[in-house]
Amino acid sequence: MAERNDCIFYFILIGFLKTRCSNFFLSFLRKQESAASGSVASAQNGFLLSQE
Repeated sequence: MAERNDCIFYFILIGFLKTRCSNFFLSFLRKQESAASGSVASAQNGFLLSQE
């Protein structure tokens, strides 16, 4: 039963942290996504240019 209580505790803790840090975390994720998609796009463009 102790394990189940630990799971509930962590679930509540994670939920609290999510609501607390969601704005920061979402903006961080958006930056990561835009950086990743930008690098993928530039890599694809470079690949296409090298094919010609």
